[in-house]
Amino acid sequence: ELPPHYAVWSPSFPRHNPQFRHVIWDDADNRAFIRTSYPWFLDIYDRYPAEIFRADIVRYFFMFHHGGLYADMDTECLAPLDGWLQGQGDVVLGAMGGDVSFPHSIPNAMMASRPGQLFWLLVIALAVREAGGRSSAELKQLGPEAVTGPILLRTACLLYRQGGEADVRRLVREALPGLAPADTAQHGAITLLDREVWYPLDWTNKAHKLFLRELRERRLFLGQEETRRLFPRARLITYWGHSW
Repeated sequence: ELPPHYAVWSPSFPRHNPQFRHVIWDDADNRAFIRTSYPWFLDIYDRYPAEIFRADIVRYFFMFHHGGLYADMDTECLAPLDGWLQGQGDVVLGAMGGDVSFPHSIPNAMMASRPGQLFWLLVIALAVREAGGRSSAELKQLGPEAVTGPILLRTACLLYRQGGEADVRRLVREALPGLAPADTAQHGAITLLDREVWYPLDWTNKAHKLFLRELRERRLFLGQEETRRLFPRARLITYWGHSW
């Protein structure tokens, strides 16, 4: 059973996108997917010190394996996505805030992709390299943001966009020798959306934080007219529940 806010936001996806297959994965589903589809990663997966690490990393495997759209449970869909996504790149990410140097400026709360994209293998390769021979305690000290989360995603995005295709494939082959199709995965284009499109609410912005806290504490929900007025360019919006 979904928490009250999630129970309101989650149906917004099939409501605006009835042609989409809408799937909610839980922790057991995630581990079963890794165990059956990517068993070579299971040791690292189980070594992560908390579920948030695993919830972060598995979404990159989903993007590579299935493609489609990933969104956190505290996300609301405000408009149809299918035709709009067709006009974007092979991988679609969103920017948050105005400081492009901020390590959290490319969140992993929402992502879209065609299946089989080399970019996701790069993210996974960097995660494998980050985990290395580190213990669960050492990974916990580093924190999920750097090990599996938005800091990792931003690093991969910068490497992918600045480096050449050959360099990316070589890095993936070195980190995942014989384990992933580095030579056949598609070197597609990345679209990095403006902050107003996916992340009009910025969890680092003091005014936004007060607004989000007010919504949570008073258990308020924005109506369609309110969201259109407040976020006229937004297709999706995450309310930053930070439930982990």
